[in-house]
Amino acid sequence: MKLKHLFPIFLIVAIAMAGVTLWLMLARLAGALEAIAEVEERRSKSLALADELLRSSNDLTRFARLYAQSGDSKFLLYYRKVLDIHNGSFSRPEGYDGTFWDRVIGGNVQLLDTGTGQKLSLRDRMRWLGFSQKEFDLLAEVQSRAEDLTSIESLAFNAVQGRSYDPLTKTYSREGRQNLKLAQRLLLEPKYFKGKASIMELIGQFKEEVNARTTNALEVARSEAKKLLVRTFTGGGFLLGGLLIVFGILSHRKVLRRISAVAVAAEQVAAGNLEVRSRVRGKDELGILGETFDHMISRLTESLTLVEAAKARMEEELNVGRDIQMSLLPRRFPAFPDRTEFDLFAVLEPTRETGGDLYDFFMVDAHRLCFAIGDVSGTGVSAALFMAMTKIVLKTLAAYDPSPANVVTRVNDALSAENDNCMFVTLYLGILDLHDGTLLTTNAGHFPPLLKRRGGQFEWLKAQDGPLVGPIPGITFKERTTQLAPGDELFFYTDGVTEADNVQRELFGTDRLKTVLDQSTSESVTDRIRDVMQAVKLFAGDAPQADDITMLALRYNGVAPSDAAAPVFRQTMPNQLMAIPVLQTAFEEYVTQWEGAKPLIPTLNMALDEVLSNVVQYGFPNDPAEHSIRVEGEVRGEYVILTITDDGVPFNPVTAEEPDLSLPHDEREIGGLGIHLVRTMCDEVSYHRTVGHNVLTIKKKLVS
Repeated sequence: MKLKHLFPIFLIVAIAMAGVTLWLMLARLAGALEAIAEVEERRSKSLALADELLRSSNDLTRFARLYAQSGDSKFLLYYRKVLDIHNGSFSRPEGYDGTFWDRVIGGNVQLLDTGTGQKLSLRDRMRWLGFSQKEFDLLAEVQSRAEDLTSIESLAFNAVQGRSYDPLTKTYSREGRQNLKLAQRLLLEPKYFKGKASIMELIGQFKEEVNARTTNALEVARSEAKKLLVRTFTGGGFLLGGLLIVFGILSHRKVLRRISAVAVAAEQVAAGNLEVRSRVRGKDELGILGETFDHMISRLTESLTLVEAAKARMEEELNVGRDIQMSLLPRRFPAFPDRTEFDLFAVLEPTRETGGDLYDFFMVDAHRLCFAIGDVSGTGVSAALFMAMTKIVLKTLAAYDPSPANVVTRVNDALSAENDNCMFVTLYLGILDLHDGTLLTTNAGHFPPLLKRRGGQFEWLKAQDGPLVGPIPGITFKERTTQLAPGDELFFYTDGVTEADNVQRELFGTDRLKTVLDQSTSESVTDRIRDVMQAVKLFAGDAPQADDITMLALRYNGVAPSDAAAPVFRQTMPNQLMAIPVLQTAFEEYVTQWEGAKPLIPTLNMALDEVLSNVVQYGFPNDPAEHSIRVEGEVRGEYVILTITDDGVPFNPVTAEEPDLSLPHDEREIGGLGIHLVRTMCDEVSYHRTVGHNVLTIKKKLVS
């Protein structure tokens, strides 16, 4: 006899209670899933607002610079519209994302206030999303610091409009000439860059705070969902279990097995196993319960899979960036085992988020060493690629240009082209002449290195030769000369050293760095760097590494007396014809040190006379100011090498047409004979144009 015939009333009551319990559980679980979805949506919108704050700051800086460079009033309009949208006084356009202003500039979008769109300030939208007081405090600090930048930008804007500030009336004049140079200089001052950097740092803290809060809220919602899942199934299980056990005892053991399958699956889910399924199916309530339970766990698994996939993609990007960064660095030491003139060692310890630090070193020729260290803005693959581009362009240019200033200037021109994200790199570039210890350097916004004279202590080299490399085109960098003696040592580093912090949020700092270097008793540059690295690690303790740690140390040993080459001839003369014989006499005394060069003196004097005369007479047309002409000479291998450098008008004598010597003298075109003679009597004549300078190189083989 069937169970329903024996216990019809009990069966009806059991089914009714089971149905009510089932729908209650489903309702509570649906509510939990909706709560998670709501928290995820708020997190997404909160992070989008934080990104919009960052974009707004970058857009304001970009339009301020474009207005200062071009004087075009549309960039001032865009600047003010960014502020109006930020403050809620202008309708927020549709599609207001990271490419919106690029589309406006490109003419793809018209910027019109049609009365549509949302007029809510960034602060109001953050308040609507429930931002914390700490986040609003950070936002207020960002706006407070932004006022300092706004005041500088206001001065720049008034300079573009030809207005000057009157401190007596505290107003701007209405008349005057446009002054773009003043506007550009205001936006290139260290104060502006420091203010911008401090705002970026606060925005970074703001984003971290938003991310931490929303992540915590999401974790709480998920935790509550799991607890609700456990409580729901536990309570429902007890209730249904009591009824179904009685019913099962009176009906069929199959019911108990199905309940047991769901209960076991629920316990494993509560323990964190989301792979389990009850696999209970059927058209009755238990079948619906099992199928619904399995479907719910599948949805939860899919949500967690999406989260894990996003995390994996982020990890993969970081790993790719780190691999790109490390693969481009020279890491084999000793780097030049056959060279005794110097000792060199470098190290880069990357952080989890690739920071874009770089270093490099290579021989330009047989007696000149080029080295560089830098730090790229940003993190991840974009920073690694920008670092790779910097390193490749730098090495390519330095291979044939002996001037660090010229190299950095051209690197800046290359990196600033189409640099829409305003990425930049701090860069310190040096070229060391191993013959005599002459060091040419250019510091483009990088931390100052330390120099230790033999027997002394480390001292700072604080000179700056230009701003950051990359964000602004058309900058000409300077260079300076430092004379190294045997035993002198240089130490270079990035901000990962001095800005390493401990659990108390204290920074390692420059003073502590100098103390560690001065107290180090290591004999090699390798051990010197290891002493600093050990000190940084000991100071940081359990605090996570926040940035790449990069160091480079170089000691100049000089050349052994048996290997010493003759000193290089270097002399500078004014652009006056009467100075040529004086320079010829000095160079003649220099080359008489070599027997094989003495017979070449007449030829070399003639070449100097022809080249220098051409530079003096034709290199500075309509320019009465005095200019300097630099002459360098050396005997290298089998050749006497002369290099003449001037800042006159561009002229390549190598490409000049040869005169037709078959014509009578009075029928030939004037000019070109002297350069022709130089090219004929010398073994090699080459020319290249560096930043603002003509460079002519002449080679003549020694007489054997």
